[in-house]
Amino acid sequence: MLAQLRATGEYKLDNTTLMPLFDLTYTDDAQKAHTDSLGNTIPGQKVALTQVTAGMDFKTPLPSQSGALDLTGGLSGIYASTQNGAAAQQDFEGGRGRAHLGLNYTTGTGATLNAGTFYDGIGSKHEAYGANLGFNWKF
Repeated sequence: MLAQLRATGEYKLDNTTLMPLFDLTYTDDAQKAHTDSLGNTIPGQKVALTQVTAGMDFKTPLPSQSGALDLTGGLSGIYASTQNGAAAQQDFEGGRGRAHLGLNYTTGTGATLNAGTFYDGIGSKHEAYGANLGFNWKF
């Protein structure tokens, strides 16, 4: 099961758009007991995760000779709680922060290029980071 409640908005502050967000997510997964190919009995289990996220994202234009260039980013506070997931509890459960930063470039001819990076785990043992690169062309 997966359930999610999300609220967000947009507020203009001079040229910058602020986007507050709140997200509540609950998911659970159940596995029935079974026997593997070596004859070992694997017990059934149920694992659940509840996560609350609150934060503020932004988008602000940057000078560009052609097209439109936007700097994007944000900070979020996250609290996660697991049930019956002992392996995940050690690093993932509790509070942490997440930051992301990126650029969006729109050419004006239907093409958009975006790039970004994020770090998740500020103030906790949990650590995740990554980058994205995207190209979208409407024709």
